[in-house]
Amino acid sequence: NWVPVINPSRLQKFWVFVKENFIVSTASYLFTLPVILSLTSSTNLFSIPLNIFLAGIIPYLTLFAFVGLIPFIGEFLLVFVYIFEGFMVNFISDIALIDSGNITLFRFSTPLEYIFYYCFLIFIYNVVFNSKKWPQKRPV
Repeated sequence: NWVPVINPSRLQKFWVFVKENFIVSTASYLFTLPVILSLTSSTNLFSIPLNIFLAGIIPYLTLFAFVGLIPFIGEFLLVFVYIFEGFMVNFISDIALIDSGNITLFRFSTPLEYIFYYCFLIFIYNVVFNSKKWPQKRPV
């Protein structure tokens, strides 16, 4: 009987890849959230998982598009990139239309709200990533 064997090093590399993409996607989502909310006052909860999924595809499409600039040879790659990007845009548009993922929040309107939001993000970052160092105890 054939049993699939999962290589632990590959599984660990995959987990690191997913974790890094999650961190980058979440950070970009949180830092662009005020701009999104000031324009539309709503956001989609599926955007972070969608960004994690697409983060592994975008670098290859960018590379294929760059190689596609080579005359004659690269034209086939540009057709592939164009078709695949069309599928991606349609997929993202379909996900954005799912009503259960859309939430309406308040609209950022004053600079003070932006300042408060980003100060809050910095505070949360310090609490989460520097929790062992913060608050520091004074020596006796």
